[in-house]
Amino acid sequence: MQKVKGKSLQQIKNDVQYYGCTFYLKEEQWYRVENTRFDNCSFRGNVKFRDLDGCLFVNCGFSGEFTLDLSKTLGPLPDYLLSLTSLTTLSLSGNKLTELPVEICELAFLTKLDLGYNRLQTLPSE
Repeated sequence: MQKVKGKSLQQIKNDVQYYGCTFYLKEEQWYRVENTRFDNCSFRGNVKFRDLDGCLFVNCGFSGEFTLDLSKTLGPLPDYLLSLTSLTTLSLSGNKLTELPVEICELAFLTKLDLGYNRLQTLPSE
């Protein structure tokens, strides 16, 4: 795995370990990232992801919205989802979900949650 340390970047690559980097990503672009680790990184502005399979964010800061769109993935919720504690917007629409884990309530910064077109009967009460 490639390692990148202390850089200011305008793009993200797969299979990289970023440490202490600052990201200035295009706010209108959706990013799909896999198998990438972010340690002590800073994301400036709004950032939008379509998938983060195999990614880990450790002690990272987001100055704007942190959006993840997992709509129409039609599988179980990914394990990494509940570790994204800085997530502000999450779309799970169109996945035929029948339940949500109660741990989703621990995403303290989550302000927008799209659950349309699922098969949910109840929501976590916490």
